[in-house]
Amino acid sequence: MRLNPATYGFSNVTQGFLDAGGNVNDYMFFDDIHPTAAVHEILRQSATEAVPEPVSMVGFGVLALVIARRRSRCS
Repeated sequence: MRLNPATYGFSNVTQGFLDAGGNVNDYMFFDDIHPTAAVHEILRQSATEAVPEPVSMVGFGVLALVIARRRSRCS
């Protein structure tokens, strides 16, 4: 996010919002330490995309059972 802040909608990644003022959504940090809600939302989206849905996991489990059953019939 710091390397290409415009991609994420940030115009200021070096100062905290409290120090500079303006629109909080333009800032990466609220103060010197804490990320803004916009940063938390981006992190949430990234984490959600990285973790498979439970339905996908069930599908992988069923596929593994089918493969195991076919292998046991062939032997």
